[in-house]
Amino acid sequence: MYWVLDIFLSMIFLLALYPKVINITDFVYEIKGYKVIPYKFERLAAYFAILTEFYLFFAYLTKITINARFIIAIGFLLILTLMQIKRRIVEKQNKCNCFGEFSLLNKYPLTRNIAILFLICLSRMFVETVNQFDWIYYIPILLIALLLYDLGVLMKGVRSASS
Repeated sequence: MYWVLDIFLSMIFLLALYPKVINITDFVYEIKGYKVIPYKFERLAAYFAILTEFYLFFAYLTKITINARFIIAIGFLLILTLMQIKRRIVEKQNKCNCFGEFSLLNKYPLTRNIAILFLICLSRMFVETVNQFDWIYYIPILLIALLLYDLGVLMKGVRSASS
């Protein structure tokens, strides 16, 4: 049953990967908008993100490297979520173009990332090789996700109160 979730996650990473590969220049410009990576490393960061998303797409599709894909997916999404929170606080912007023309997936990036984090944890919990107490390791990740979500809701309230 967990393979359905793995295929779904694989397609999510493919949907995120496709517009970046098609138009790398726009993706580099998007990275520039976050203002967290030095200018000379922006293109390198774009290629790194593309390779990471391709790896995650392939790893979830083929069910290889279960532990590595879990760690890489969680780390990658937490970094993206923190960057989005920074952008939301500094620039008061709550959108991204991570999924290109798939506007539904671009509207609420924090909520989307937290939902994907949850699905990744759920996928890991269904793997046959996981022992019965492995779910304990997910508690800090889920708490971080909830904290990030609460921070996003708080910032939304502060922004609407100041308008």
